[in-house]
Amino acid sequence: MDAWVWIIVAIVLIIVVPIAVVAVLRNERRRKQIRAVLEQMGYVVTDVHVDVDLEPFAISRLGDRGVIDWRGLRFQVDDALVTVFDYMAYSWAGRGKNRRMSKADMQTVLLFESERLDLPAFSLRPETLGAKIRNALGQQDIDFDQHPDFSSAYVLQGPDESQVRAWFTDEKLDFFARTRGLCVEGLGQKLLCYRQKKVVSAKKFNEFLQEGLAVLHLLTK
Repeated sequence: MDAWVWIIVAIVLIIVVPIAVVAVLRNERRRKQIRAVLEQMGYVVTDVHVDVDLEPFAISRLGDRGVIDWRGLRFQVDDALVTVFDYMAYSWAGRGKNRRMSKADMQTVLLFESERLDLPAFSLRPETLGAKIRNALGQQDIDFDQHPDFSSAYVLQGPDESQVRAWFTDEKLDFFARTRGLCVEGLGQKLLCYRQKKVVSAKKFNEFLQEGLAVLHLLTK
């Protein structure tokens, strides 16, 4: 029996390890390609070890456990420091000895840090069927009667609802009603932009960055 166990373990390792190595190499190649895109756009890019405290942000509560890919890129845009990194949200199934990872969702994140930002604590994410069910069960969703397009497209949350309502002006609501699918989170001088479960390729990165910069410029007015 012990011999069979070792055989099974060996087979699993033979299958799993090469797949993991290929995934790491593929992701590293994508990161280098994104760096090349940024440098072609004229940015001075630095490889950084990403060590950001995401605990105050809603992204940290995706799945059962979240992990930042520490291999990030950093560059300056006007007076904002931009950090690019991937965030992996792991979900688990089963209990005890039967506990196993059921899925791992990864998303590419833009972190903007600027002294010109003074954001209330808020999280904005697309309204999904699951969110609609949770809202029906009492989960917070700050809606605006005069902006039904925004309210039907997004779930907006924040610990100080009156502050968030006052801060989300008509201009901001109109912008997000036109720009669908974004996840945006703010707190003080930090702003996160990402699309949930979306890893951005080098070919799509310029579009993704411009989308994030549009949000940054809107929120620093």
